[in-house]
Amino acid sequence: MLGDIVGYLLGKYRGDSFIEQFGKYFGVGKTEVQYMGRALDKYGARAIVLSKWNGYSRGIVPFIAGTSKMKPAKFMLFNVLGSVIYSVVLITLAKVFVGYYEQIIPYIRRIMLGILAVI
Repeated sequence: MLGDIVGYLLGKYRGDSFIEQFGKYFGVGKTEVQYMGRALDKYGARAIVLSKWNGYSRGIVPFIAGTSKMKPAKFMLFNVLGSVIYSVVLITLAKVFVGYYEQIIPYIRRIMLGILAVI
């Protein structure tokens, strides 16, 4: 959560100048930031909560939220909510499957290939 707050604040106070200066290295310009900002206005709560599940979006969504001037209270609410949901799900899965660790290991390759095939 603290990293997301830092990303939000960086986006809020330095986002536009950062995009102007370094956006070309990331393939992002003002147009892309405006497009992402409009999407964040439309799907803000869902975007922040679901961004916790993807490593790339976890880092960029708070910055875009700050750049698009999302209200800090709204960002914090959904940042905390998303972080709590993410943590509870991962801890619960770990707690449930830790007892089956030795039984799962011989089949881990098949499980991962199955997950990859589904994706």
